[in-house]
Amino acid sequence: MHYKTGVSRHQASLFNTLDESIGEQNYVRLIDALVEMLYGQSPEKFQYRGTKEKGRKSYHPCDLLKLYLYGYLNRISSSRRLESETYRNIEVKWLLHDLHPDHKTIADYRKDNTEAIRYVTLSFRRFLRDEGFISGEKIIYDGSKIKACVSKEKVLTEKALSSRIKKMEDQLHTWLSELNNNDHTDELTEALDSCELSADINKSLLEEIVSLRQKIKELEEIKSQIKQSDHSSYCPTDPDAHLMKSRDGFIPAYNLQGGTDAKHKMIVLAELTPDVIDLDCIENNVNKTKEQLGLVPEIVEADKGYDNIDQIKSIESNGITSCAIPLKEGTSSSHDKKAGVEFRYDQSTDSYTCSKGKLLKRKPKNVKQESAEYLIYQAKASDCRHCALFGRCTTFRNGRRLKVKIQDPFREEYAKRMETEKYQALIKERKDHIEHIFGTMKRWMGKVPLLLTGKRKVQAEIDLYASCYNLKRLMNIEDMSKLLERIANYAQKAKNILWGAFFVGKEQNILWKIICPSRLSLKNETQGYC
Repeated sequence: MHYKTGVSRHQASLFNTLDESIGEQNYVRLIDALVEMLYGQSPEKFQYRGTKEKGRKSYHPCDLLKLYLYGYLNRISSSRRLESETYRNIEVKWLLHDLHPDHKTIADYRKDNTEAIRYVTLSFRRFLRDEGFISGEKIIYDGSKIKACVSKEKVLTEKALSSRIKKMEDQLHTWLSELNNNDHTDELTEALDSCELSADINKSLLEEIVSLRQKIKELEEIKSQIKQSDHSSYCPTDPDAHLMKSRDGFIPAYNLQGGTDAKHKMIVLAELTPDVIDLDCIENNVNKTKEQLGLVPEIVEADKGYDNIDQIKSIESNGITSCAIPLKEGTSSSHDKKAGVEFRYDQSTDSYTCSKGKLLKRKPKNVKQESAEYLIYQAKASDCRHCALFGRCTTFRNGRRLKVKIQDPFREEYAKRMETEKYQALIKERKDHIEHIFGTMKRWMGKVPLLLTGKRKVQAEIDLYASCYNLKRLMNIEDMSKLLERIANYAQKAKNILWGAFFVGKEQNILWKIICPSRLSLKNETQGYC
């Protein structure tokens, strides 16, 4: 047969070194150089274990971080699968110098070192900014729901709690009635008060009653917490996750706010927010981007979900930023000429008259809905109930209501601006810049998106995915050898700035504070370098 034959499995050979097994253009060299460069800038940020001289040596935090970046970039987030890769994957062996941490060590690093992961994520974005891969001129924002590591059945709502408490109270009443029929009422009361069980009482039943009363008390406390909070649900296994509407119905999830730079579609923001919807998020997104990267964009783009006119006005108040966020249009109309419904306004009486000649007077209290304020006009209930148009004009038995929006000069000017050709083009291009980051990250996540619970730990997972996404974009933009050269030059530049500040700071500490205001002291900054 004319088939290819490979090398014999029994053929002896001289083994190559680990470095010879990895090509010069292999992306693991980029991961290694990047983490080492960031570690060299601030070793104290990576401090994990191994601070004591005695005892067994611990794994270097850089090695574990490299392992996670490699894993998330290749859709491997499980600590057990990552452990397997350290034995069979030549790229992982090269990254970790042929070390084999067990899955518990790998998992503990991710959940215990969220601050180090966050530092690497933000520092990597600053590197991209300083090297010109992120310009900050035009930033596009959007939100997406990421399913939490929680079963939907375990999520508690106020309605579900009320139903569960009622069932428990009914069961409790049944058990108490059973004991009452056995003439143990007095003994039961004493037992519940003193927690001493009499031999004549059904001890197992009494224990169940005590346990049920405790469960009812706990559920009542959770119900009270839900009423006092801004959310309609509570999950005992992950209190930071909430029920959110998605394509699959309501699911326990996190609201991920993402932002990309238009130049190379690099992620500049990936933050979890407690808000269920995006309406109040746009100003916070812009402020977070400025806080983390020092970027003040000239143009901010987003979809209709962010049409909070107050926040848009606040963003544009700096005189630099211009928003391209379309406003939602009303879905209902006050007039329906085909149905014979029409209203005329009388300025002298500040009232409306319907097509049947009935008066709609203005209510004393205005209504604020989302980012707009409305005047309310309402007809008498008796006028509408006996009207021939009842059912077509309104089905509200207390009389037809009209909501009239109070016109805001800024809103009117902004709405007209959004209709111009320039802003229509900006609105149309939004999807091309932002939607794919969520699709890519969710494809990497797979069937089970998140493995950790709690906002702090989930944010660490999101940071890893965001860093891997930017790494992937970076590898597609520039040649590997040039990237490695850029990283080496960037590290040397940072080192020169550090030592320059060190020597100048000895003579004039004020100048040191100007050069590096984020550091607490010169002593803390220079530790690990001298």
